[in-house]
Amino acid sequence: QSISPLFQVMFSYQSAGMKQEGEEVSLDGIHVTPVQSASGMVQFDLNVTAINDENGLSVLFNYTNDLFNRETIKRLSRHYVEVLEQLASGDVDSQCL
Repeated sequence: QSISPLFQVMFSYQSAGMKQEGEEVSLDGIHVTPVQSASGMVQFDLNVTAINDENGLSVLFNYTNDLFNRETIKRLSRHYVEVLEQLASGDVDSQCL
């Protein structure tokens, strides 16, 4: 059963220059301090987080067991790697995306 009535998949990207969890962020007088959720529950049916840092690109898949199993997520991750490899090769027709 789907958790969120608005959307079921969340994708987020974090780059090396972004603030770490718990660090304050300031934007023109607005100060934001991230707070970690204590629930430990999956907020979306599928949450994909890409983290690009000095160690390279890491992709984390967080999913609900009611809809996905481990093999499905492994297959999805392989497809995601294929897409990234095609994009990195520069041999991609924009009409294919």
